[in-house]
Amino acid sequence: MARIEGFLRVSPVHFPSQRPIFPIMADRMSLFSVPLYASRLMPLAVLVTGLIIPMAASAGEKTVHRKETRRQMQAAPEELDAEALALETEGDRVLAEGNTAEAVARYKAALARAEGDSAQRRRLVIKFADASVKLADEQGRNGQLDAAALTLNAVLDDHVAPKYKPALKLRERLQDPDHYNPAQSPRHIEETKKVRDLHLMAQGYLDSADLNAARGCYNQILAADPTNIAAARGLEKVERLTSNYLRAARDHTRLKMINEIDRQWESPVIASRPVTGPGSLAPSADPAAGYSAASVKMRTIVIDRLAMSDTPLREALNYLVTKSRELDITESNPDARGVNIIFNPSGKPESAFPTVNLDLNSVTLGEALRAIADLTQTRTGTQGNTITVTPLGVASRMVIRRFRVAPGFLTRSGTASVDAGGGGGDPFASGGDKEGGGSLLRISRTSAKDWLERNGVPFPAGASADYIPADNVLMVRNTEENMALVDTVIESTTDKSQNQVMVTVTMLKAEQRNLEELGYDWLLGASNLGKTGTFISGGTVGNAGDGGAGLASNYSFVDPATGLANGVFPVTAGLRGASGLKTNATIDDLIATGGAAAAGRSPGIIGLGGVWTDPQVSMMMRGLNQKKGIDISTAQKLILKAGQRATASSIRQIPYPTEFDPPQIPQTVTSSSSVLFDGNGGVIARSGGGGIPPVTPTTPQSFEFKDTGSTLEVEATVSADGTMVDVSVSAIFSEFEGFINYGTPITTGEVVLTDNNIFQPVFSKVAVNSPSLSIADGSTLTIGGLSEGKWSTIEDKVPLLGDIPFVGRFFRSDVKEVTRRAVVYFIKVNVVDPGGVGRQEQQEAQEMEAPLAPEAPVAPLSGK
Repeated sequence: MARIEGFLRVSPVHFPSQRPIFPIMADRMSLFSVPLYASRLMPLAVLVTGLIIPMAASAGEKTVHRKETRRQMQAAPEELDAEALALETEGDRVLAEGNTAEAVARYKAALARAEGDSAQRRRLVIKFADASVKLADEQGRNGQLDAAALTLNAVLDDHVAPKYKPALKLRERLQDPDHYNPAQSPRHIEETKKVRDLHLMAQGYLDSADLNAARGCYNQILAADPTNIAAARGLEKVERLTSNYLRAARDHTRLKMINEIDRQWESPVIASRPVTGPGSLAPSADPAAGYSAASVKMRTIVIDRLAMSDTPLREALNYLVTKSRELDITESNPDARGVNIIFNPSGKPESAFPTVNLDLNSVTLGEALRAIADLTQTRTGTQGNTITVTPLGVASRMVIRRFRVAPGFLTRSGTASVDAGGGGGDPFASGGDKEGGGSLLRISRTSAKDWLERNGVPFPAGASADYIPADNVLMVRNTEENMALVDTVIESTTDKSQNQVMVTVTMLKAEQRNLEELGYDWLLGASNLGKTGTFISGGTVGNAGDGGAGLASNYSFVDPATGLANGVFPVTAGLRGASGLKTNATIDDLIATGGAAAAGRSPGIIGLGGVWTDPQVSMMMRGLNQKKGIDISTAQKLILKAGQRATASSIRQIPYPTEFDPPQIPQTVTSSSSVLFDGNGGVIARSGGGGIPPVTPTTPQSFEFKDTGSTLEVEATVSADGTMVDVSVSAIFSEFEGFINYGTPITTGEVVLTDNNIFQPVFSKVAVNSPSLSIADGSTLTIGGLSEGKWSTIEDKVPLLGDIPFVGRFFRSDVKEVTRRAVVYFIKVNVVDPGGVGRQEQQEAQEMEAPLAPEAPVAPLSGK
């Protein structure tokens, strides 16, 4: 009851008499006897207490909230102004950052804390109204028209700014579809922003010349907005830039191909190849193949004589170092010549090693070092250009070597076995059930370490071997003496048939014809010598073969009355020109003209004539200076596997007739005239008048085909070290030269009835057959050729007149023709791997790789 009374005192109920009700009730209760009614009232008191306590708790929480509200309402005005000012400042900040919605929320909270008619409240009303109008405009442009209307209603509230004109005007615009599109939606606005960002990204890619990325951005825009014009224009720009690049790439490729054609005319440099060193036929220090510089020099440096008697071990090793530097003449760097030999006695006295006694002739450096190691009970190890010599029984340090191996190195080394058991053909069943009917092929792939161990290479503690299929590289970490075994095993098991040979056979054909001519033709008319009646003139053509010596077409001055050249009579008709070189038609002339060409005068350069003189005279200076060259290059290239034969051809088939029906000539033609065949020369003889008889010329009946072009057949084998290639090559180059006409025209009198052409083609064929050639890898060899030269000259002069000094040159004719022809055949071979990479390219690629970090020495083995 004390708790109930305490609770009721918080909110006492007063009657009009202002007398508390609880004291009256207490007075009335005191009239009753407690002992009498205590036992009866106790259950009722417990029930009332259970009901009143929860009600008291809920009423207490509400009372606390009312107290807090009353406290805030009764707070000092300074505190409310400070809170409003802080909210106003925060609203200004977020509004400046572009967050209009957050600013409206800040201003609204500040407005709730401002006094009714203070300057601060009026300022907040203005800021709240401005920010709300701005927010409503953004919401309207984003398609949120309902939200914009609510935002404006908050401004136009009677207690805020009911007559704020911007808000009233914006509320009217919200209903106008010309200002705000009612079809706008937040999703459309989001897609629009995405498209705008993609446009910016695509332009950035265009500026950085990433055309593929720009094309992808524009395609994404069209996927979101299929009718986006800017994206279509962007794709047009991308394709235009791509077209510009492709044109440049075409020009580059075309020029590159032309350069390749011109490069075929480059003469191969014939240089002597040393026995050892770079460019030699011996194995090179190729890190990709696992060979170190010292190991190669130990194989290639040869000592004529090595004689030692009771020589200490260190002194013998120093002598080998000195000798290797003297004999290493192929190394251009003096500091890198020879090999470095380091003797490590491992704590053992040098006097304890046996002395060296030997006498060797023509021994390699490696054989000499092995002989010394056998005599002194030591062993050698190689790393780079350094050779270490240590006593037997002492654990050597670990080294790392890279070995280039063929593709599928361990795949071919794996084993395959057939398991007949297996759960009734279930591939996932255990192999213990032998009653199943299925069989399972199990392929076990050997690791690099297991494969080397099976081939006799020991792997002490810390040693390892890893095969990298992507690079076809075998990484081995082992001791120096075991590394020599790895070298031997890999070299002995390397599949040489993996080498491929790229063979290029090139034919170069050059032909040049130079023709030079300078001569004069004179015509001299009749002239009366001294009025004596004795006349002098030029001569006649005679049998010089030029029936047109006096033709008007050959001279500049012509008598209009007679139509003949001024002077008429030739003086130099016996002088020959360039046509005089072709008295007998060659096969080339027949090909060029189809038949024998008629001889004629060379063209004139300048003419001189005396028309009104006595005598009349004409002169024509004739000359030629012609140079003609024909260059033909044909290259045939193919790649074949070592030990196999391959054929490549590039041909064109040309059909030509081989059988003809003779011409059909009628013996008699019925007309107003009689037409008879005259067998002399195929001439039709006729008598009387009449038309031309019908004649059928020679007609082809059967044809054959001729292959023109180039055909190459090659068989190649590669030496064990891959430096030499044995090639058997057969190359045929055939080309069409032209036609020769074997027909004769059929005529009647001066009329040609038919040309009766019988054309037969002329082909040129050049074949090169080399059954066995040995060519070094990457070298070019001349395997054949043909050269031909022909000089033809004419030096004609008029007797007596041509011998007169100085003046006699005008009565001479000089002609010189020089024809040169050369054909050369080259063959070039390159040994390449299945990826098409040659040995030289592999070496260049390895030189670009970073060298391996030196391996830290490991502790000696315990021997357990």
